[in-house]
Amino acid sequence: MLFHYIKQSLKHGAVSLVRRQVYFWMMVVVPLASSWFFFDLMNEGAVERVPVGIVDLDNTSLSRTLTRNLSAFKTVDV
Repeated sequence: MLFHYIKQSLKHGAVSLVRRQVYFWMMVVVPLASSWFFFDLMNEGAVERVPVGIVDLDNTSLSRTLTRNLSAFKTVDV
C-alpha cells in the first residue's frame, strides 16, 4: 500500500516536470549549467592575488577595518 503512494507521488512529480518547463529548467538545466560554469572556471586552479581597489573617502574606523581585513587575505592584492 505504501509503495503505491510513493509510485503515485513520483509519477505526479515527473508529470509536473514535463508539463511545466520552468520546473524542468530550475531542477535540471540550471544546476547542470552552473556546475559546468564553476568547474570550467576552476579548471586552471585556484585564483591567486586578485587586484582590488578601495576608495576610502570617509576614512572612518569601519572603512579602515574593512581595508585591513581585505589586506589580510592572501588571495587579495589591495
